[in-house]
Amino acid sequence: MEKSRKHRSKTTEIGVRLKWRSVGDFSDPYTNPDLSHIVWSPVRAPRKAGLYRIIIPLGTHGERAIYIGESANIARRLSSYGEDHSLRRKKSTESRVSDQIRQALRKRLSVSVDAATTGFVSIGGAEFPIDMLDLAQRRFAEAAAVVAESLNDTAGQVVMINHVSGEYFWLDPS
Repeated sequence: MEKSRKHRSKTTEIGVRLKWRSVGDFSDPYTNPDLSHIVWSPVRAPRKAGLYRIIIPLGTHGERAIYIGESANIARRLSSYGEDHSLRRKKSTESRVSDQIRQALRKRLSVSVDAATTGFVSIGGAEFPIDMLDLAQRRFAEAAAVVAESLNDTAGQVVMINHVSGEYFWLDPS
């Protein structure tokens, strides 16, 4: 009996390491003024499973909104943000993020995108690769990345657009 009680109180250290790289941007609102279809200009968007990070500038002082998502095919997911979601009955996260991208493009700002297709989780000092093809591991890495972005923002310049603490935060549509 005493053994199991000790086991339950043991502390386990867990860490996640991801390598982000730039994969392109949403830009060029000048050739498509109504923004019915956003121009996605991928630089190196991987057709692999992993995480993606959309960075939306909010102002001239470094403020930005960040959305972190996961996908089995990052290139396909990113291209879906360029579609017009205005006719959809129910607003999905994808359509809301797409709206935020359009708002930035209307202000002639460039929205950048990073991706992470490999990562590692450390548990008690041992490191293991994250299997990005496994949905549970991908979601674990996504949650860790959201928390890391939030905690790294010591200047208060980042707004996370992810679902945090049971609520969604969306930028003002004006």
